[in-house]
Amino acid sequence: MADTDIKITTAGKEYKPKTADLLAVIFRDDPVIRYMLCSLTQQQRDAYIKEWFQAVLRAAAVNDAIFQEADNWSSVAVWMKPGKQVVSFMTFIQPTFIQTLFKLGFGGLKRMLVDFSSATDAIKARQLKARGIKRFYYLFFIGTVDEQQGRGLAKIVVKRWQEKCVQEGGVPIWLEATTPKSRDVYLKCGFEVVEELVMGVGTHDARGEFAEGGEGVRLWAMLWPPNSKESSSANV
Repeated sequence: MADTDIKITTAGKEYKPKTADLLAVIFRDDPVIRYMLCSLTQQQRDAYIKEWFQAVLRAAAVNDAIFQEADNWSSVAVWMKPGKQVVSFMTFIQPTFIQTLFKLGFGGLKRMLVDFSSATDAIKARQLKARGIKRFYYLFFIGTVDEQQGRGLAKIVVKRWQEKCVQEGGVPIWLEATTPKSRDVYLKCGFEVVEELVMGVGTHDARGEFAEGGEGVRLWAMLWPPNSKESSSANV
């Protein structure tokens, strides 16, 4: 099937519930998500991860996130518009958001809000300022269901968005890749690694689990400059 034959639909908060449920399954073994939730037992994680995604994507929706699905919900993406953040004052006055996060415990909150969010926000601010970039899209989440992996659907979603960015005058895209596989796919889509972050050195392994003396969990801050050339060889 040609890339142009893949149907992608776009919506707002009405897509949030199904997107959250799918991402909870797609990201169940993601190292960064596992790192945030590692205070919970596996059974507790399995019961909690959908609630976590519903809360986090509800926060994004409140801040005008754009939700996409490709090929009848085979792949989903969540984009933040220029000037919009995932978490804002409006997020923190929602009781359900606070209640959901507190279930992580102190350690989990610290890993999510300090080790990840504060650290990646600082990287983003530093790297974008160095390049004189003020307007950009943020690819918050993108993923493809297991049975549709290997068709390049996520790459197609990204490529279509890149075309939109060019049409808007050349708006860059920012994201954080949480696995070497996803990093390599984004590289083939024209993204550049601008900085690497390692969380939990000495306390966690590469999978995000507690491990004394562990190497830590890596992620890659990446930027797509509109003048780059996207490769068509990525396979997600």
